[in-house]
Amino acid sequence: MIDHANVRLADLLDRRADGHEPAPEAVLAALFEAGLFVPVTGTGSVTFLPDDEQRPTLLGFTDAALGARLLPAAAGMVHCDAVRLRDVLESTGVAVLGVRSGTTTRST
Repeated sequence: MIDHANVRLADLLDRRADGHEPAPEAVLAALFEAGLFVPVTGTGSVTFLPDDEQRPTLLGFTDAALGARLLPAAAGMVHCDAVRLRDVLESTGVAVLGVRSGTTTRST
């Protein structure tokens, strides 16, 4: 299991707090380089954020520890590279990926 953070992606997203909007290409490149951590249930199923007014969202965190801290109900965090994320999104039909770093959230 990969346990290191996607520092580049976190840096790009955290700059938004200072008013610097990262280029979508830079965000995608950082995502492809180091992936994300997604929350899972005790049975290993990916956890989605349901919302009565929106379609379900796949949550992704730039750091496993951050995900565990912000979503303590999850049984754990699993690292997903870009291919695995695409597979999860395609197999579940979920169209929204919410990415959380230290200070910001970005949906794609």
